[in-house]
Amino acid sequence: MVEREEFDIEHHKHGEPKRVARDLINGMLSGAIGIYLTQPFDTVRIRMQVDRVLYPSISSTFAKTYRAEGVKGFFKGSMSNINVGAAYYSILFAAKEFADRSLQPVPWLSENQKIYLAGSFGGFCCTLVGTPLELFKCRAQVDTQKMTSYTGLIKDLYSERGIRSLYKGYWATFWRDVPIFGAFFFIYEYLSKLFIKDGENEGNKHLKLILISGLAGICNWVPTYPADLVKSIIQCHPEKETLTIRQVVRDGYKRLGYKFFYSGISPTFLMAGPLHILIMLAYEKLQVVMPDF
Repeated sequence: MVEREEFDIEHHKHGEPKRVARDLINGMLSGAIGIYLTQPFDTVRIRMQVDRVLYPSISSTFAKTYRAEGVKGFFKGSMSNINVGAAYYSILFAAKEFADRSLQPVPWLSENQKIYLAGSFGGFCCTLVGTPLELFKCRAQVDTQKMTSYTGLIKDLYSERGIRSLYKGYWATFWRDVPIFGAFFFIYEYLSKLFIKDGENEGNKHLKLILISGLAGICNWVPTYPADLVKSIIQCHPEKETLTIRQVVRDGYKRLGYKFFYSGISPTFLMAGPLHILIMLAYEKLQVVMPDF
């Protein structure tokens, strides 16, 4: 856990651009590392979410993907995915840290409220840039016929509804990212304060950070997973007419009942722990290496 700095108005004013730049770079690098190394699980997750008939389980999805497309099938849309991860976590950490510093002098908010609001603000900022990038990623991952290029995806999407099509699934993304990142940082900071003591040796600290990051990552996916599922279905829907959240929820519930809302959650659990461990360990280490970028 990066130690929370004492608030100083002059230092805040003059040092803010450098801090934001540092947080952007460190978030970008840690996000790219985590996303790329967990890409196969993300591909399986998206395919199970979009087509439960063709991909009913983790094992069948892995097997069908490998038989049809080989190893490269698991890394379809990898450049989109890396760009998504780099952009998401770059913006997330920079916005969250900025909000965290800005909220420090606010006397009527508790520390826990400040942490949750800062994380939620980071999640909101992510939706503005991340929605189009996630749209490219999802489309590439479910395309089993060819390796789709950015240019081809943008042309296809633009032909559907113009510039509005790039923000297909925005509100589902909003209801996923704003609560999920608020909850993640709250759980992460709370557990870090609870279990990591001042002066603890680096070996124990890293081991505890691994456990805390993985646990926080898994815990915050459970309540927000239905929003992620709805987002994937809306974004992968190929028709020119955009699906609404209400349509997806109504049709899914009619077909599968409550089970619909957690379709494809198994690979998400397998991905969430390692993903957040990799990202948080990389970010914490980079923040120490570049404390005054």
